[in-house]
Formats: sequence, structure tokens, C-alpha cells
Amino acid sequence: MKLRGRHFAAIVAAALTLPQAKSQPFPVEATETEGYIVEVLVFRHTDAPAEIGEPGAVPAAAGDHGQPEVDSAAAEPEPELIYEPLPAEEFMLAAVEERMAASSEYEPLLHVGWIQESFPVAQAPVFRVDETYAGRPDLAGSIKFSRGRYPHLELNLNYRPEALAYEHPGWEGYQLREYRRMRDEEDHYFDNAHFGAIARVTPWEPEDRSAKDGAAVVQEPLSEPR
Repeated sequence: MKLRGRHFAAIVAAALTLPQAKSQPFPVEATETEGYIVEVLVFRHTDAPAEIGEPGAVPAAAGDHGQPEVDSAAAEPEPELIYEPLPAEEFMLAAVEERMAASSEYEPLLHVGWIQESFPVAQAPVFRVDETYAGRPDLAGSIKFSRGRYPHLELNLNYRPEALAYEHPGWEGYQLREYRRMRDEEDHYFDNAHFGAIARVTPWEPEDRSAKDGAAVVQEPLSEPR
């Protein structure tokens, strides 16, 4: 995690003065939670240098920030990409997005949220970010949430500003790749010199949403990709 000064912290801190659930300590063992609400806000640094020499990836550290721990005995094909989109009015990071949009230093690129069942990393579905879904030709990759002994989030995102992509057709873009253990109901920051993300995961049970009819949906564009 690489925060960019006091201004970034002030934006998030001010937004988080709104009432929110308390963060929970890391559980000792996996719970019987049926699912999770996953919310991710991707943004770019408007003052980042326009250069391609340094890809901008956050190197994965050892332990919780390293490679996913896969139980080889449980390794099975990925399940169907099934999610229930989270309505924008239920986004917990909406205030953070608004403050970023009003800032001259940050620009929100994508804000997504969904409900999914809990799966260990070997079976967890991958949430695809592409031009068709996100409506942004400059952002692509995947987001993967898994729940084994602890909840983890894996980001694999590429950001290719259109001007640089035009000048360098073979360039893959700035990369943000990290696998991190998450705390329930707490905001986590993934950041590099060019772009970053804020993510939040919340345990979910069917009764948490009265509108839930029990039917999940295959990934499709949310009502208003942001």
C-alpha cells in the first residue's frame, strides 16, 4: 500500500465520518457466512507522470500479500460467474467516490459492488473487468474474492491511458496486482504511482436484503457502471 500524502488520507477520513459498521478483528476460523458483499472503487492519480518505463505494479510481499494459498486437494474448476449486482444506492464507498470526484488529484475510474457466495480460493469465481462491462477501454483485468480460513481479495488490474496506448500499441499498461487478507467491514487500500483501488467486504446473509429472491445472476453490466 502506498498512500499519497495527507490529502488522500483526508479525503477518505472525511468520508468515513458517516455512520458505518465497526470493523471486525480477523476471525480465527472460517465462519458459516453464506456470502459476502464485495465493493471496489478504482481511481487514478491525476498528477501521475505520463511515462511507461515503470509499470507501477505493487510488488507482493510475503505472507498475506503474497500468492494465494491453494488447497490442492480442494482444487476444482471455477464455478459459473454468478453474482447479484449491488445497487449503487447501497454502496458504502459512495462518499469516498464523491470526495475523490471533487478533488483535483484523483479521478474515479470504476465503482462496482456485488454479492457472491463464499468459496475457497481454488473455486472462487473471477469478476471480470473489461470494456464491455466497465464502459472504459483504458481499464481491464479481474477481481477475485475468496473465503478460506480468512477472507482474501485478489486484484489483477491494468490501466492503459488512451493517449499512451495510442503512442505505444504493444504496451500492456500500468499494473496493480495484489493478493491480500481482508478484515470484514473495513476499507483496504491498494495503490501505486498511477492508479489504485479501495475495497470493502461485508459478510452477508439472505435475510440482509428483503428484496433478495434467491436467484443469482450471471455477471452482466450493472445498471450504471461507474
